Amino acid sequence: MGTKKWEEASAIQTRVMKESWPEPKVIPNGPCKQVIIKEHNIDLRKQIPKVWFTEGQAFITGLVTVSKDPETGEKNVGWYRYGFFDTHPQTGALYSEEKRKRCLQGYIFWNPPLSHIGRQFAKAVKMGKPLEVAIVGPCDPTIHAAACTDMPYGKDEFAFAGAMRGGPVELVKCETVDLLVPASAEWVLEGEVIPGTDELNWGHAHGMGYLDFGYVLPSIRIKCITHRENPLWYATTESKPPWDHQYIIFLNRYLLESIRSHIPEVKDITMPVPGITVIQLAIDGADREPEIGKRVMNALWSMPRLPGVYKFVVVVGPDINPYDIQEIGWALWTRCQPIRDSISQKVLAMFEDPSVPEELEGPQKNKLIGEVIGFDALIKVPEYYPKFQKVVEPSKEEVEKISAKLSQELSN
Repeated sequence: MGTKKWEEASAIQTRVMKESWPEPKVIPNGPCKQVIIKEHNIDLRKQIPKVWFTEGQAFITGLVTVSKDPETGEKNVGWYRYGFFDTHPQTGALYSEEKRKRCLQGYIFWNPPLSHIGRQFAKAVKMGKPLEVAIVGPCDPTIHAAACTDMPYGKDEFAFAGAMRGGPVELVKCETVDLLVPASAEWVLEGEVIPGTDELNWGHAHGMGYLDFGYVLPSIRIKCITHRENPLWYATTESKPPWDHQYIIFLNRYLLESIRSHIPEVKDITMPVPGITVIQLAIDGADREPEIGKRVMNALWSMPRLPGVYKFVVVVGPDINPYDIQEIGWALWTRCQPIRDSISQKVLAMFEDPSVPEELEGPQKNKLIGEVIGFDALIKVPEYYPKFQKVVEPSKEEVEKISAKLSQELSN
């Protein structure tokens, strides 16, 4: 994205959210169509790179998916995983040759819908018609970043990506589905998600560090493949953290700005270690309103996209570095009473969370209701105390003076 630091990339998102976004530009052709494979020639076993690690099934893990609402036409760009059909997870028998050559299995949770594409496919199921999709990538990194934001349904991810890049995203029409895709993409897999094709998959190594027992997922029939000459392929592996998701979640500044629109005192949101979300406020002590720490936690959990991701939350003040787990731990230890200063809620679960009881699973074997807890590690003046003890910390100048003297002594 043209930056050297993660925070700089996040700052680009923060800035452009306050600006107008350039509308995507439709052009007649692009590099993504240098090679075109028609439906009767498709063989996914030979034409698409396969990547797998501990799973019993190979997956597409790093591309984005373009789709649109079958009723309103609103489009969506998101990150979704797809599995290749090879052998059946329960019997070990080979799937039919036709299925292995031309079908994928999509992580599209539609019953109940847990993503924007899930909402679109749920509508398509009710209408008794397939949902057209285009699986695209690798793309300009700004498109991948836009695809993983908490953008409201119907907002244009391509326009947001164009704002981050500084110019409109160029799109081309697909060959067999009524969708527009980035002209510069390496690969485009055009297809349809077919209602009534849900079946168990092998299970995948997911971002919480475990191999799940499998989900019930629909099939996508691929109708056309286009790609660049000598195309690149991108894939991620998921296992014990840290992993791509931990970083990409908090590249997403849409979440931060959404909360700031209600609580402007929020300064930053981070995940310095897996599973622990830190909200930093720009105020503390006597400058804060009563119980603002708890109000911030509830605001985070009210966000529409999988609040169960933010399972453990800590709210800290402006003097605590939200990227430094030592400082966060110190704030918890010295500014928080675990019972008085905590709140918990039941929310939509992180559907990969293995700790959610089985009885709380949905029809697609996806987790439904999970629990979250937050700790207020702010200085609580004047709620609890008329004043708070002063932090013992040497000044920067004192540290530099001692460091210089020590260096001189050691060099002798």
